[in-house]
Amino acid sequence: MKSTLLPYTCRVATMADDDSASSEFATEFSRYLDENPSERERLHESLQVFAQNALRISSGLESTIATFAKASAQWVEQWQAATHELLPAFAKIGEMLDRALPSNMPRNPSPALEALEEVLETDGIPIIHVPRAEIVREILYATSFDDRLKIIETRQSDIAEDCALALADKDFASLAGQAPLAKRAVEAFRDGHYESAQALSIAVCDTYLKSYLFTKTGYKKMAKEVKLKEDDEAPAAFAFNFLYALAPVASFLTEWHPGDEPLTKLSRHVSIHFASTDHFSQVHATLSLMLVTSMTVAIDWAERFVK
Repeated sequence: MKSTLLPYTCRVATMADDDSASSEFATEFSRYLDENPSERERLHESLQVFAQNALRISSGLESTIATFAKASAQWVEQWQAATHELLPAFAKIGEMLDRALPSNMPRNPSPALEALEEVLETDGIPIIHVPRAEIVREILYATSFDDRLKIIETRQSDIAEDCALALADKDFASLAGQAPLAKRAVEAFRDGHYESAQALSIAVCDTYLKSYLFTKTGYKKMAKEVKLKEDDEAPAAFAFNFLYALAPVASFLTEWHPGDEPLTKLSRHVSIHFASTDHFSQVHATLSLMLVTSMTVAIDWAERFVK
């Protein structure tokens, strides 16, 4: 049943901003309650219930806040204690990761895996073992493939020097037939014979693929095998120093035929079967030095790692 109080409560809302009207309403409402004791009693009971509920809610909130504050303090204390205990473990993990990374990888911060994989696999730019960390950082922070090529073109002399240093003073015993050729490719480049450097580097890389890594595998399957896999369970050091060094091979083995769109990335297929002055360029020659040096050091590293 609808309460007879409704008309009065509605008038409160409409007269709240009018002092005289509010006073008049209060007088009229008081008289109404005097004339209707049952409504007055009902209102009294309602106000009592409201007051009791308000007190209960207030008491509950205080209890809840007190409980939450106590739990928060305990949680913070436990978290601080656990963190203090784990700090040595975190430091050890950091040291292990630092040792796992190739010496030319930037530190503090270390490169994001997504950026590293994009440069290696998507762009086909070798940056494992060479060049120096400073150049690797520039390449990783560049926002496009074209920008990365410009960096390589600008820093080609420094990159060639880094390749020479990486190949110097090492016997590469298991690669005795190829490592000297890789060194001569670097020498040819530094003497200004870019096309010769590129041709020799690519020939050595092709030998590595067919004679050391995939002796009975076709090029299409090789390209799939060298792609980085999310579920790879190889040790971090082996992954970074060897598997990541092979990742650019996926792009390197891209097939090309006359009539196809020109390739802007270093290509074994174009270099060997469709040689032209367009593809035999200083930038591609620099990339070929980076690839042959990276693969030479990586294969030698993997053999030492396995032993």
